[in-house]
Amino acid sequence: MIFSKSVPALLIMACSICTSLSYGQIKDIKIDEQTTVEKLYAGLYARLLSSSDSLGFKNRISFRAAARAVHRFNPIFSVMTQAALQTENETDDVAIINYALRAKLSEKIRFRAGSFATPFLRPSPIVWQGHSETYTQSRFIPGKLGAMIDYAANDERSVHLGYFHQNDSWAGHASFDFGRLGMAGWIQIDGEYLGLMSYKNEKMQAIVNYGSIAKEWTGSVFYAISDRYTLYTDANFLQKTESSEVFRLGGRNYFRNDEFHLGGFFALQYDFAEELISVELLIHLN
Repeated sequence: MIFSKSVPALLIMACSICTSLSYGQIKDIKIDEQTTVEKLYAGLYARLLSSSDSLGFKNRISFRAAARAVHRFNPIFSVMTQAALQTENETDDVAIINYALRAKLSEKIRFRAGSFATPFLRPSPIVWQGHSETYTQSRFIPGKLGAMIDYAANDERSVHLGYFHQNDSWAGHASFDFGRLGMAGWIQIDGEYLGLMSYKNEKMQAIVNYGSIAKEWTGSVFYAISDRYTLYTDANFLQKTESSEVFRLGGRNYFRNDEFHLGGFFALQYDFAEELISVELLIHLN
């Protein structure tokens, strides 16, 4: 039976989320003077896939529940934990757990150590963007064991430097955010590396990256026609085979209702590489 293994845990998380909704919020829930639940997430992502040369189709449905909490020992030290559980009808369940000891060294400098997100632009697993990330975004390294120092000059300019264990090796990480322009990369002690650049403005978000392990270029672009409608493309190029396994064009129709804390989108996508049509629905707690 679909989702049978994870139903008890997901029901518990859903009940917690519903309880928070009764108080009119699903973020920054103050448990006591030291502990805060910063974010709760639950989302259902449904895709109907069909080959362009046949009448057959298949369904892919995933449900994700997630939360992030912070416990502050004093004004300087705190511990952050976030967890997400996803179950899908065609794949094994996915569990994501991050934790970090944090130190606020000054108003602009902070230090983190533990197992947590590396300084990349991959969407957080506890927001809807992480539940529906593009192929390009999925190429980035997720949470790993390591340490990182953050320097924020202001709301738009920041630098993140870290050292993490990944792919049975250690790697130095760096990320630079200059407002509209972002750059990030890592290099392992064995010489493997990945680099990326991003650009955003009021209408567009674009990311391109290259990874030496797979010798793969990937890139995605989102262009907002309006607050409700967005067009996007997502593609890769493999140097080894000089071919593309992903080349997607699509459009999204976003919706949101603050009164009921709901949001999401309808989407239509075509993958030219796989000749596959995808009709999608994501609905989530906002």
